[in-house]
Formats: sequence, structure tokens, C-alpha cells
Amino acid sequence: MDELRRAYQRALVIPLNNIEQLWKEYDNYENGLNKQLAKKLLAERSPAYMTARTALREMKNLIEPIEKAQKMWMPKPPSWSEKECSVLAMWKRYIAWEKSNPLQFEEKEKPSLIARVSYAYRLALAMLRQYPEVWYDAAAYLSENGRVDDALAMLKTGIEILPRSLLLNFSLAEIEESRKKDFNDIKPIFDTLISGLEQEMVEITAKYDSRRDRYMNAKGVSNEFQEHGDGSGAAAEEEWDGEARERERGKLREIEKEIEEKVEEHRKKDTDSTRKALTLAWIVYMRTARRTQGIKGAREIFKNARKSPSCTYHLFVASALMEYHCSKDSKVAGKLFELGMKSLDLAEDEHANQYVGHYLDFLIGINDENNARAIFERALSAMPAPRLHQIWTKFLEYENQYGDLATFLKNEKRRREAYLEELGTIQEVNDVGERWRFLDISNVGDIELGLADQRRAKAAATTAHKSDERRKSTSDPARVKYQNLDPVHAERYPRPDLSKWISYQPEAEAATRRAGSPGSQSAGEYVDTSPRSNSQTGGQQQTPGPTVLVPEALARFFASLPQPNSYNGPIIPVNDVMEVLRQTQIPLTNVGPAIVPITLQAEQHGDRFGADRSYEDSYRRGIDRERERERERDRRAPRGKVCVWCERPLDQNFFH
Repeated sequence: MDELRRAYQRALVIPLNNIEQLWKEYDNYENGLNKQLAKKLLAERSPAYMTARTALREMKNLIEPIEKAQKMWMPKPPSWSEKECSVLAMWKRYIAWEKSNPLQFEEKEKPSLIARVSYAYRLALAMLRQYPEVWYDAAAYLSENGRVDDALAMLKTGIEILPRSLLLNFSLAEIEESRKKDFNDIKPIFDTLISGLEQEMVEITAKYDSRRDRYMNAKGVSNEFQEHGDGSGAAAEEEWDGEARERERGKLREIEKEIEEKVEEHRKKDTDSTRKALTLAWIVYMRTARRTQGIKGAREIFKNARKSPSCTYHLFVASALMEYHCSKDSKVAGKLFELGMKSLDLAEDEHANQYVGHYLDFLIGINDENNARAIFERALSAMPAPRLHQIWTKFLEYENQYGDLATFLKNEKRRREAYLEELGTIQEVNDVGERWRFLDISNVGDIELGLADQRRAKAAATTAHKSDERRKSTSDPARVKYQNLDPVHAERYPRPDLSKWISYQPEAEAATRRAGSPGSQSAGEYVDTSPRSNSQTGGQQQTPGPTVLVPEALARFFASLPQPNSYNGPIIPVNDVMEVLRQTQIPLTNVGPAIVPITLQAEQHGDRFGADRSYEDSYRRGIDRERERERERDRRAPRGKVCVWCERPLDQNFFH
């Protein structure tokens, strides 16, 4: 009995879906044992039950959108689409709600709160296994609440799924370092990560080599070169003269060049991203070695990192600044900067200007004016002018603030001569504003020169010009660039068998379905069987009219009607009849009426159908007869009012 009571009491503090039913059962259970004791126990458990019931409603509002998205979800690496960001935000809201302690656990019950939050993270990871952020947040929460071993286990599990994740590997190494672990226990984390990134570089190269070959084969470049490029054989010589062969080779070379450019563009994008990740791994490796083994350990890591051909210039900047700030030796830092300068091709490397900028910042920071000017002159002589804007700005700012006026004016003149195409442009005005600027004080540029407004006007003019050019290019036929007119090779693609196509004819299909084979009349088909003699139609030869689809009951009714010219009765008021039919409640059935085709008989010289003229004639004759009857009644009627139908005299007291 006590165990069952404890089970009820434990369940009633959890936001279960059937918590209200559990409360009713617990109420009946306690009242069945002892009503006085039940009143006391229910009063004690009621606040916890109400809290759990409120939490259940809030949790449903957070979980239901996730469950809807989960039906159409497959765990995959994030592409950061709108849907993926929305799902990630929903899980974050739910986890933040669990962290807010909605069940109001006391301090002694904190393990229960941690267990609930950990369970929420595990639920999120079931959908978001490829998202390092969720693994990192879970490990950070566990570590903040003293569950370091659980945090390590969480990170190791995440690394098994995402072995090349920088965030998870760096976090694992940091936790191990915080636990005063030996550096030899931390090294395998970085070594494994760096090996994986280097392997990724190899995979990227193989991937794009294979893609390039596939594109070449799809375009037929290799086959065309083999068939016509070598010019061997008498048949090839007869078919291909020298001029045609060279023209064909030129086309194939253009195709090959286009494929190479497209593949290299995508290869460079992926390669640059991986190279930066690899360099960052080496830099964090150096930091960890410096903190655990001193500057000598960092130098050893730098020596190994230099051997990697995939590292970027950031490695030299990080090592030089580490030497300067940690060992206070500017000479060693300068040598490292110079070593990095020699490893770069200033004329070809697109990132050389950024490295020179960091080098100048270092020399200006240690007040080494002579070396700063020397590096500036080396960059001007080796690098192309389009990549020197940042360096010119940095050096002129230094000369303006700390140099003499003559040197500044001389260098400013050199800059104008190097960029003659910028004379009279917004860039020239911007240089004037930058000359009289300090930190965020820019009254000359913002107020007197109106740089912000001029930039806005220039951007609007550029956008309008591009729109005009685009409109002209689409409207001018002479400027339309057509698509590549290379042969499509239709035999490579599947095509439908057009000989088996049947045109869609709904009337004929319905007639065939109802009437059976052509030439035979089935029980479901109705035609106008009333006699159509030449005497009835005025001696004119009849021709069949169109075939229409009507309900079966109407078809039977139409077949029983006489010819229009044989009608000699009163004219029916059509509008009144249609109004009566409209107001009549006609019962409806779930099954629609059977539809059958009928053929209308048309006269040879009818306006639309042969029946039209006959109907008009009969209509006129009927009106004439009705008018004749009225005139006859008027002649025969005595003085006074008489009944129109029975011709009896009427008085005021007679109604019939």
C-alpha cells in the first residue's frame, strides 16, 4: 500500500501526458482507504501536481512544432537553410525552458534538474547529430554543473561522429588541460585532428580531379581529341584538312579551359576553407603547448607546422606575436615575420597584402620606423597596384600622425600617381576625409564633404546603370548571348514511344463506354427515334447535328418529344416554369446520373439546327391563334363584365 502511494506521488510531479487521469486515480485510491488522511495527503500534493500540469501545457507548445518537423527530417550535415535554422532554434527554446527549472526543483533536487536537461540534449542530438553546437552546449552545461566526466564522454561521442570538428576537438583538449593532464595525453587529440584535415585535403584534390574528368568525358573532349586530334590515318587526312582540324582543336581547347576554370573555382573554395582550418588547428596546438610546456614547446610545434605545405600565413603571424608578447624578444618576432615574408610570393599570392599589413602593424607598434619604411618599399616594388590600397592607407595614416609634413605630402603624391584612374572619383574624396580623421571623429568627411551621402548616391547610380544595361541586353537581339549549340546526342537519353500515344477525346470515350462498339446501339444509348419525314421538315434534306452528353433520364425524355413544327398548343411561359423548378426541393443522391450521348438532327439550311426555324414558326402560329381566340371572345361577350374562361356575367358578389 505504501509503495503504491509513493509511486503515485512520484508520478504526479512529472509532466506526463496522462497526469490528470493519474490524479483522479490517486484521489480515488486515497479516499478509498481513509477519507480524513486522503484530504491531508491530497492537499500536500496538490501544489506539485498543479505545477506539473502547467509545465505539461508549456512543454506541449514547445514540443509539438518539433514533432511536426521531425516527420520529414533526416540527420545530415548542416547546410544552414531556413528550415534547418528554424529546427535548431526550436530545440534551443525547449532546452532553455528545461534549464529554467519549470518544475521548481529545490537545491537538494538539482540532480533531477540536471538529468532532465541532459535528457533534453539527448533528444535534440537524435535529430541534430551533425551539429557541433549542440554537442558543445551539452558538454559545457555538464561541465558547469560539476559533471566533468560526463562532459568528456559527451565530447568524445561527438568527435566519433564528427572527427574533423574543430569546436569539439578544441573543447576536449581544453577540458583535459584544465584537469592538469600531462601534455602527452593532450597531443593525440591535435595529432588526430591534423591528420584528418590533411587527409581531407587529399580527398578534395581527388574529388575535383574526378569531377573534371567526368565533365571532360561528358563534353566529349577526350573522345574528340582521340578521333580527330592526332590526325593519323588516311581517312582522317581526307576528312579533316588542316584548317578544319585546327578550328576543331580550338573549340575543344576552349571547352577544356572552361571546364578547368569552373572546377578550379570550386576546388579553391573548398581548399582555402580546409587550409584555414588546418592552420587554426596548428595555432591552437601551439597555444596549448606554450601554456603547458612554455615557449620552447610552442617553438617545437611551430617547427613541425612549417613542414606542412597547406598552412597559410596566419601561422607565422601567430608565432611571431607569441614570441614578442611571451618572451619579450622583438628580434625573434621580427625574424619570424621575415621568414614568413620569404615564404610568400608577393606578386602572385592574393593574401600577401594582408600579411604585409600585419607586419607593418607589428613594426609600427614597436616603433621600428626604418624597417617599416623598408617593408613598405618592398611591397610597392613587388606587388601589383590593385592589391596595395590597404598598405597605402596604413602607411599614409602613420606618416600623417607621426611623420613630418614633407614626407607625407611626397608619399601622397606618389599614391595619386599610382592611381590616376581614381582622380575625380569618390575614392579621392574619401582619402581627403581620412586625412583629417582621428578614431571616430570625422567631421570633415561626414559633415563638410558629405561622404555618406555621396556613397549612397553613387551606389544608387551604379544600381540604375546595371539595370539599364541588363534591360538593354535582354531587349536588343544583337546582344543576346545564345546557349552553347554543341550537339545534344539525343541517343544518350531515354525517349517515350510516341507511336503509342492516343489523343484524348472525352465525348468519344464516354460514347464508347456507354454504347459499346461503333455501329451498334446498346441499351444505354438514346437517339431521336421520332419520324423525320420530308413533309414534316418542309421538304428539306436533314443532316445529323452534333453529339452531346446528357443524363440518361433527359435522353429518354428527349426521345419521346414530337417535332417542334407539330406542336399546335398554347405557349408555355418559360420563365415561370423555371422559377417553379428553381424553388422546388429536389432530393439529391450520392450517385450521379448516368450520362449518355444523343445526336441532334439538324436541317440542311437551318440557322443553327434544323429545329430552330420550325420552332420559331410554331411559336408565331401559336401566338396568332391565341390572339384570334381573345378577339372572338370579345365579340361574343355581352355588355358588362364576363368571365374570360366560362363567359358568364360577373357581379361584385360572385367569385368562382
